Amino acid sequence: MLNEKESRVLEIIQRRGPTLPIDIAKELGMETFLASAILSTLINKGYIKISHRKVGSSPLYYVSGQEQQVRNKLYPELNELEKKALARLKELRVAFREDLYPQERVLLSELRDFVDYLQIKKDDKEFFCWRHYSVTDEEFNQILKERLEPEKIREEVEKEVKEVLKEEKQEIKEIKLTPQAPKKRVKKTTKTISKNAFDKKVTEYLQKIGAEIISEEVGRTESNYIILLNTSIGPQKFLVKSKSKKSISEGDVSKLYVEATSAKLPAILITQSTPSKKVMDYISKNFGGLIRIMTLK
Repeated sequence: MLNEKESRVLEIIQRRGPTLPIDIAKELGMETFLASAILSTLINKGYIKISHRKVGSSPLYYVSGQEQQVRNKLYPELNELEKKALARLKELRVAFREDLYPQERVLLSELRDFVDYLQIKKDDKEFFCWRHYSVTDEEFNQILKERLEPEKIREEVEKEVKEVLKEEKQEIKEIKLTPQAPKKRVKKTTKTISKNAFDKKVTEYLQKIGAEIISEEVGRTESNYIILLNTSIGPQKFLVKSKSKKSISEGDVSKLYVEATSAKLPAILITQSTPSKKVMDYISKNFGGLIRIMTLK
């Protein structure tokens, strides 16, 4: 049973569609935190649902059957990379890990209001896939059948081939082999890459600001560092990427975003040239405070 206030809040959502706490608070003439408390109670009782993505600083609250309205309101909040990843999944309908680029996997896994991220078990094997919201259960099952059955057939064929080879091997007569001189082992050497002048500057700079370098991977044109830095809110880990290229592209930034998201760390991009206004606008629009960029000459 719902009390009077809970019933009024539920009625508002049913009437208005997906709603923010501040809108409910205004309509009922109450504080936003009280509206949020009532919404939490309705969620716990199973009357309403909550979106994964937020509009501003708050998710949307809605009832079953309003999922498309939720997507309509959330879509403008997506950045261009997320929209492109979602459009590609719409073309694929259902995508397995090997169908997607690493960046797309990361982005789609965060778009739970538009995508189902599923773990499927079949014949003691696990498959992970992303399903677009427009795919029906019937279409989904058909796609799975088409994708997974060939795997079963291939395994059966491989099994048959192994059996044939085993039988042929048993029929081979023993033959004498002419002893041959053992081959000389060639010693493999690991080629190491030394730091270039710019990477040395980066290391010196990190040490100068009091950063503790936890790990580093040095490359020819770019290097990665995991550092621990004291901030106003305490010690914080960062992914630092140094690039000695003459210019930085949007692709460089997107790649760093994927790496930072995978590592679950904020990122700092250190370059030796000032990025263009286009790149800076791209960072501001799509990544906010997740990626910081600085020039070190």
